[in-house]
Order: sequence, then C-alpha cells, then structure tokens
Amino acid sequence: MFRTGRGDDKWGDVEPHRTTMRLHGGEFDVLDEPARAVQVALHAAQHGHAEPKPMEDLRRALRLESETWTRAAALATELDAVDAFATGLRLLPEGQVLALRLGLDVPSSALAFIRARSLGSPAESFHLLMRTRGVRARTRLVFRGMLPTPSMMRTQSARARSGRWGLTVSYLSRLARLPARVVSGFRGWRRAERDARGRGSG
Repeated sequence: MFRTGRGDDKWGDVEPHRTTMRLHGGEFDVLDEPARAVQVALHAAQHGHAEPKPMEDLRRALRLESETWTRAAALATELDAVDAFATGLRLLPEGQVLALRLGLDVPSSALAFIRARSLGSPAESFHLLMRTRGVRARTRLVFRGMLPTPSMMRTQSARARSGRWGLTVSYLSRLARLPARVVSGFRGWRRAERDARGRGSG
C-alpha cells in the first residue's frame, strides 16, 4: 500500500499497474516493475540508512532498465510522492545519478531531510510536535512520547515483555535516556529545518 506525502491511501491510483506472476504453478497479482520501483524507493525513504534491507532492495532495483525508472517517476508524480521518491533514490550514489537524469529536484521538506539522513525517531518526533496545533494536542503528544502504552513498550523491549518488574525497569530506563534523546532530536530537527529552508530559497 502506498502512503504519499499527504498521508492519503493512493492504492486506487496503482490499480492499472497490477499484473500477474506465475509462481509454483499458480498465478498471483503483483505490481508491475515501475510500481515496484516506486514502492522500493518509498520504503527506502521511510527507513533511511538505519534499515539494511530497504537499502539492499533499492540497490538491486537500481539495476532496472532506464525506461522502468522513467515510468516510475511518472507514477510517483501521479501519487503526489515525488519528494519521498527522490529522497529514497538519493540515499545511494547511483540513485543520485538516476535522480539527476530523471530531473528530480533535491527534496525540500524537513521530514525528507530527516529520513534521508537517518536522524532517527527523536528528530521525527520534534518535526511532528512542531506541526501539531493546540496546547492540549501537543501535551498529549509529549506525554505519549515520554510514556508509551505498556503494549507499545513490550513491542520495543524484550525486558518489558519479561513481566511487571521488567516493564517498570524499561520505563525507568526510557526516562533516564529521555534528556539525551530530546537534545539529539532537537538538533536533528533544527538542522533539517534549516537545510529545507535553504533548499527552498535556493
């Protein structure tokens, strides 16, 4: 499923890009090559260099024919996902060359800079906080960031899954790390905002 810069579900826009693939004697619906190329680039943009598999998928996809990527760029435009598409491509040197050939501008949004440089979730959290309106909404967002739900803690920490005491220790450990995360998140967000403004005025 595609998520664009607007956060819309644009799956309907890629319906014409579905095809069938024969595998183990059966036929399966899959995306065609241009749509898969878009999907790989967006996945890389979402995770940045912090996740090895999306980067390896992108490296392999960059071996596709030039015409495939031209069609992929056109599809990214239809999906209103050009910024994220260009961000993903530019994570690798060969992708930067391809982005230039396709005429894709350097991404101009702060979030694109954060993800492309793998500045991490603290910087993304600051980005979201600065774009949240209202004291109540911001307070709720900060509180949820400081003290996630127990179920969320258990998905993030093996210690939290070990029992009530383990969950308590995980919360205390999270609070102890909070000042450093706040500082790194603010610095990463500020740098991304500065670079995005510089790119927008350039």
